[in-house]
Amino acid sequence: MIWVMDVSLLRGRCSGGKVARGWPTRSPPGAQRRSARRARGSPARASFRWKKEASMTSYPVTGGCQCNAVRYSLGAEPLFSEVCHCDSCRRATGAESVGWLTEPAESFRIEHGALTLHESSPGVTRGFCGRCGTTLTYQNGAETIDVTLASLDDPELFPPRAEIWLEERLSWNPANPRLEQHERGGGGGG
Repeated sequence: MIWVMDVSLLRGRCSGGKVARGWPTRSPPGAQRRSARRARGSPARASFRWKKEASMTSYPVTGGCQCNAVRYSLGAEPLFSEVCHCDSCRRATGAESVGWLTEPAESFRIEHGALTLHESSPGVTRGFCGRCGTTLTYQNGAETIDVTLASLDDPELFPPRAEIWLEERLSWNPANPRLEQHERGGGGGG
């Protein structure tokens, strides 16, 4: 399976839905460059559309919570996969960072059970299992839904391609140098 990243698509999960523009493909080193980015308006996050040149994944892809009370399926190719270090995602999950897979909302289906929903900030709904508490989804708008990578039956299918919100990363949680790095997030929490 070969993946090609297209960094032309940008959207803001943790920025309260603000659309990001002009994000560089690599975070430039040094405070002077970061200041320049702030001055011209930094984006919330960068995300990547995957283009499969050779696909061996068959759909639907399935996942669910720890106790199996909630089961879901994804019926289409994912749009993005990344690890988020923002404070909002950390607090919502109780983890140092969260792996997310973004899917077109129309291809996400609950196969068994029901999500318990929580509005974590204006316009942002997080879904979890009401029985075991497993965080499963994040939704900010009607077009896409994010599912936690670790809740997939096979989380290895869609490894993260980027790390976002590194400016909010905990000091004891090192960044992965093999992933696309994005230090700056935007204002507001997700």
